[in-house]
Amino acid sequence: MTHLPLTLSTIASAMAVGFVPVLVDHLRQDLVNRFGISMERAERWTWLFYLAWLPAMPLAGWVFDNYVTKSLLFFGLFFSVLAVIALLLANTPLRAKAAFVGLGIAYSMVAVVSIWEMPFAFDFRAQNSQVAAFNLGFVFVVLGAMGGMFGLQTLEKRLGFRQAFLYSSFLLFVPAILTAITPSATFGTERLTVLTLVEVLRDPFVVLLVAALLLYFILENCTDIWPPRYLQEVGYTEFGLPWVMAAFWTFFLLARLLVGLFAPPVADIWIVLSLVLLASFTLGNMAGAHDRFGVTVGFLIVGFSYGPLLPGLLGLVMPITEKETGAPSALALGCLLSLSGLDTVVFRPIVTALAKNWQPRSFLRIPIGLGLLIGAPLLIIALMAISPTGGR
Repeated sequence: MTHLPLTLSTIASAMAVGFVPVLVDHLRQDLVNRFGISMERAERWTWLFYLAWLPAMPLAGWVFDNYVTKSLLFFGLFFSVLAVIALLLANTPLRAKAAFVGLGIAYSMVAVVSIWEMPFAFDFRAQNSQVAAFNLGFVFVVLGAMGGMFGLQTLEKRLGFRQAFLYSSFLLFVPAILTAITPSATFGTERLTVLTLVEVLRDPFVVLLVAALLLYFILENCTDIWPPRYLQEVGYTEFGLPWVMAAFWTFFLLARLLVGLFAPPVADIWIVLSLVLLASFTLGNMAGAHDRFGVTVGFLIVGFSYGPLLPGLLGLVMPITEKETGAPSALALGCLLSLSGLDTVVFRPIVTALAKNWQPRSFLRIPIGLGLLIGAPLLIIALMAISPTGGR
C-alpha cells in the first residue's frame, strides 16, 4: 500500500503528459479565428511550446536531481493550468506567444518528474524491468492523449470551444492534488552523487542510445504523416480510414501494456531490437503490397511494433545513469525528452515537405530506413552482451 499514492499520482501525471500537447494542437484553429492569421503561422506559434522544452526539460531534470522534491511536479501542473488560462485570455500576439513559452516550461516540469517516477511507481508490477515499467507508464500517456482528443471534441460540441478548453484544463488539478497528498518519502531516492551531462555522455552506450532515440522521434513524426495517404491508395475510403487508424493505435497501446506487464528484464534490449526490425521488414513488404487485407494486417503489426519503442529506449538508457548515483539521472532524462521538441521544430517540417513531393509507397523508404538505423546501435549493444538494465 505504500506504493499506492505514488502510483496514483504517477498515473494521473502521465495522463497529463499526453493531454497537454493535445490542448496545444487544438488551439491552432482558435488562433486563426482570434488573430486572423494563417494556419501555417498558427502552427509556428505553437512551436514555441516545443522550443521551450530545449532548455526547460534539462533544467527541470537538474533541479530534481539536486533537490528530489515533489513540489516541482505540483507547481508544474499548477502553472500549466495558469498558462492555459493565459492562452485563452491573450488578446495580443505577444501575450499568446509568451503563454506558449510559459506552458512549455511548466509542461517540462511535469513530463520530467512524472516519467522519472515511472520505474518507482510501477516496479512492483514490472518485475524490476525498467523497459517494462516505462511501457506501463506510457500506456497512461497514450490514454491521456486519446481521452483528451475525444473529450475536447465532445465538450466543444456542447459548450463551445473556449468553455470546453477551459474546463478541460482544470483536469490538471487532479494529478496536482494526488501529488500533494503523496508522502514525500516515497517520491524519490537519495543520490550518492549527481552526474553532470558530460559524465553521462562519457558512456559510449548512452551516446548510441541517444542517437537511436533522436531517430525514433523522427520516425514517430513519419507515422503521423504517411498512413492516411498510403491507406487511401490501397482502397480505404473516408468511412473506413478512421476505423483502421483506431485499430492501429489500439495495437500500439496493447503492445505497451503487454510489455509493461510481462516483459522479462533479461530480454529488454532484444524485445526493443526485435520490434523495430519487425516494423521495418513489415513496412518493406507493405511498400510492394496491393491486397487490402494483407496491407491491413501489416499496418496493425507496425502499430504493435512501434508501441513499446519510446519507453523501451528510455528503459534501456536510464539504468546506465543509475550506476554511480544510486538513482537514474533526471538531467539525462530531461535532455532525452527535449529531443522530441527539437525534432518537432526542426525535422518534422522536413519530413512533411518530403511527404508532399513523394508518392506514399516511395515515402515508406524513410520509416524503413529509420527503423534499420535505430536497430543498428541496439544490435551493437546486444551483440556485446551488455544490457543496460537492472534493478535500482
